[in-house]
Amino acid sequence: MASQDTSTRSSAYKVPSRELGNSILCGSNQSAIADSRCRPFNPFVPRKSFNAGLKMINNYLHFFINRVQSLSSSDKDTKEEGYTFLHALSHYTSSKQVMRDQLVSILLAGRDTTAGTLSFLFYELSRHPEILAKLRNEIIQRIGPDKLPNFDDLRDCSYLQKTLSETLRLYPAVPFNMRLALKDTTLPHGGGPDGSQPIGVLKDTPIMYAVMHLQHNPHYYPPVSPEFPDIDNFCPERWNRWTPKPWTYLPFNGGPRICIGQQFALTEMGYTVVRMLQKFERIDRYWKDGEMILKSDIVMAPANGVRVGFWEATSAKRQEL
Repeated sequence: MASQDTSTRSSAYKVPSRELGNSILCGSNQSAIADSRCRPFNPFVPRKSFNAGLKMINNYLHFFINRVQSLSSSDKDTKEEGYTFLHALSHYTSSKQVMRDQLVSILLAGRDTTAGTLSFLFYELSRHPEILAKLRNEIIQRIGPDKLPNFDDLRDCSYLQKTLSETLRLYPAVPFNMRLALKDTTLPHGGGPDGSQPIGVLKDTPIMYAVMHLQHNPHYYPPVSPEFPDIDNFCPERWNRWTPKPWTYLPFNGGPRICIGQQFALTEMGYTVVRMLQKFERIDRYWKDGEMILKSDIVMAPANGVRVGFWEATSAKRQEL
């Protein structure tokens, strides 16, 4: 398994979900599996560059943590411009380590994930000009060609929300995930000759699951029909009448460990799409079918970027729309 490639090429009109899921599990989880198997030897693993990078991050974050902690209570309470997540966090803890950990969680979860998702979204829009035209028309009609959108504007653009949901369905930002058993327990399925019996899970056992596989499993979808295209096709309209079954659509995971930045990420991505399509009316792609390569370490992203060209809308057309 360790020798398999961690990237795959996309087909002309479908996402290579099953093949990609296998490569992700084989490639990206190697480090996690190796870590769990080689714990006695972990102190001997070279980490010079890792520690240097960690020190740089900590020094950068501690500068802002120290600055917030030096503020008076009245300064921390002000909700005017400049009030940040760090100000709010300082009301709940004075621990620099806790504040640092929370900041790192937000920074790591909010950068590559949204960048990768937006890359895939514009890739699909470049392949489907009819979807691009419908999405841009909604944005211009509801928000206008120049207005800065607010939260209500983004929420009211239903086709925009469906397009984001469809992108996250086909390209989950975190295509695999892992949990560690806190105590001896059982899972309801996975044991026995046919996998239908309970299976025991010992404490400290890492349990890995593939969101990519889950969201491309035909078992959890309606049959293909004119109203519901093939699940590997990009089609925001499928969300008009369809709602995923519980725990079959997990771009932000779920339960107690659900992504706390879910709404922030959707708002950030929606805002970016609106501002881009207010200005640009056409997206061209500069590669041949099959040249898109998907790759994942932890976050899934295009291995070679997304080569597209944006065509600015003329003033006349913007006014007309």
